[in-house]
Parts: sequence; structure tokens; C-alpha cells
Amino acid sequence: MSYFLISLISLVLFLFCACDFQQSYPKKEAKNPGNSPFHEQLEKEISFARGESQPGNWPRTIVLDHTTRKWNTGESILEKRKFTIPAKPMRVVSHAVGITEILWAILPRERILGFHESCASSENSALSKEFKERGPFFSGAQTEQVIAWKPDVVFVVSYSDQTFQKALWNAGIFTLDLGYTGDWSGLKKQILFLGECLGEEGNAKKLIQTIEKYTSELSHKFSHLKGIRVLDYSSFDTVSGQDSTFQILCDILGLANIGKEQEIQGFKTVEAEWILKQNPQAIVFCAYPVKQKLEKNPLLRELQCVKMGHLVYMESQYLSSISQYMIAAANQLAERLNALYFKKP
Repeated sequence: MSYFLISLISLVLFLFCACDFQQSYPKKEAKNPGNSPFHEQLEKEISFARGESQPGNWPRTIVLDHTTRKWNTGESILEKRKFTIPAKPMRVVSHAVGITEILWAILPRERILGFHESCASSENSALSKEFKERGPFFSGAQTEQVIAWKPDVVFVVSYSDQTFQKALWNAGIFTLDLGYTGDWSGLKKQILFLGECLGEEGNAKKLIQTIEKYTSELSHKFSHLKGIRVLDYSSFDTVSGQDSTFQILCDILGLANIGKEQEIQGFKTVEAEWILKQNPQAIVFCAYPVKQKLEKNPLLRELQCVKMGHLVYMESQYLSSISQYMIAAANQLAERLNALYFKKP
């Protein structure tokens, strides 16, 4: 199987299985419970990070712990890669939503030349409104447009289109492959790496401090939720295991992800009988047809969590990519679990 095909499969799995953003509930039903003022303040802080400026020398050589994920085998290959950046990049492009969200927080925004079209969807990013207001956008097929912008660096990731990358390389555009990031500690390393690449180390460190502040606060505020057995279930009958955005949320909050318990890597299709056997305390979903299925399926409606209404809706924008918005996702999940019987005594 070619690297491009594996990358394409991984992207499809990541976007469609982590959350079913293609199936939205009619807005007139007003099913979305909304977010708290605490949540809104959290998002405000993680979208704009300004720390102490640090003088830096250019050119600079930086080292990346690059991970290649083999999705057909589940194997991860770690290698150190060195990059030399001749001058402070002033014209920057990212091919991935998660990386763009990080850049939005740590980089003066006039240095971001444009956005991949996936950033414009509210199903993909919590910052889609801000991205659309700024623009412009490009698709994976519009390499000539990106080349015409004359970026100093283009950031790509493990699932970025190989044809897109090759066209940039052939045009002499410095393209930096960040590889695969699949856990919370890896994300923080990635933020620091981007700060070093762009000469914005102070801002990157500030963003890490904000993330760690809220991680500690959520751990204390929702300590009574630790150990609750939860399941992320999609309309494709898949559940999330290790190496998923859902697992990151469980790690932050101390929840027990049943998918990980059952040694599932990434995502796996399961039968109703399997879910019945696992008997989760709560089921998390991102598309309301899943809730309807759980309540109507003759087997699944016998689950205690279904009978008690312990079905938690999460907005897909929080589970579609890996960025600092994982902490916002963790807070949303914790607040909505807390609204059920899992309240602090």
C-alpha cells in the first residue's frame, strides 16, 4: 500500500470516526446545550498567547522528534530530523487545521498568508469564523496559488497530500513535515517546536502555560469524574481507542476510555452486542442520529446509560484535529458529564 493511500485512509478515519460532523441535527431543534462563561474564557485565552519576547539568532538549526504512523500496522516510527531555517519566517502557511489553530495563537496574524479550505468549516475548527473573516483560502489542488504567495515555510503533517508537498518542493518552497502527533505530551512538544521555528518561543511557552493551568484546574474541579467508564460512538458504528482525539480528553480528565481498555488502536467497528457487554456509564457522540439509534435499537436501549439518559453530545469541531483546543474539548465533556448524575457530592 502506498504512503499516499495510507495517509488518505488515516485522514478519512480521523475526520469521520472521531466525530460524525457530516450528520448534523436540524438547528430548529436547538439540541446543543451551549457552553459556559468559564468555557468561553478558556477559549479566549488559548486563542491568543503573548509571552516575553526572546532574542534569537538566524540562521538556526532545529531538531524535530518526527513520528511516522503506519496506519495499516499501528506501528509508530520515531526519528530525529534536523532542519536549518535561514531567517525568521515572516510568511507562513499551514496545510492542517490543528497546526493553523496553534499558529493563530502564537503568531502575529499578519504573518499567516492563507488557510486551507478545511479551516472554513465550523465542523472542523472552533476558529472557523475568525479564519473566514481573514482568509484567503486554498485547496489541496491549488498549489500554484500557494506558490504564488511565496511563503517562507509551509507546514504539513502526516496526512497532508503528497502531490501538494511535491509541487511545493519542486518550486523551491521550504516545506516542513511535522509528522504525526497523537497524544497530549506530543502536542505540547509540537507547540514549542513551532515557536522555535518561527522565532516565537515566548508565545509558545505562554500557550503551554495556559494549557497547563487549565489542565490542573479541570483535574481539581472535576476530580469526581475520574474513573468513569465512557465510550465514544459514531454513526459509522465505530468506537475510539488509543491514538485518538477522544483518548486525549480521557487522559486530561482521568476518564476510563473503554476503547483503550479493549486494546483498540485508533478506531474499530463494533456490534451492538459488544457495546452491551461493555456496559459504559456514559456514551459520547457528535451526531444526533447516534442518540436516536441508541434509544431505538432493541439491544442498545437496554443499556443502563441509555435508560438514564447518560448520552453526551460534543461538538465535532473539538475532536476533528489535535491542537490546544483539546483542553476546550475536555472542559466541554467534563461540564456535560457533570450535568448528569456524575455531579460532585
